[in-house]
Amino acid sequence: MSLDVVSRLFDVHKVPFKVIAWVTVVSGAFALAPPTLLARLGLDGLVKTYAPYVGVTFVASGALVLINAFGWLFGGPLPR
Repeated sequence: MSLDVVSRLFDVHKVPFKVIAWVTVVSGAFALAPPTLLARLGLDGLVKTYAPYVGVTFVASGALVLINAFGWLFGGPLPR
């Protein structure tokens, strides 16, 4: 597999901004919600099992949201 195929497969510019923003919101809600709320919703086991992935997803998608926002503010293309 050539590097060009891999780079096209993981091209971040093809993902709509709204999707990245929603991933940030949802992963942030899982990462930052109080444990009592997660237990009441029955999601405490899920979050405990996948906590590292939720955290990495929150940080990475949050970084992409900030990059897109700063790019838009300083004359880059508008978010999709």
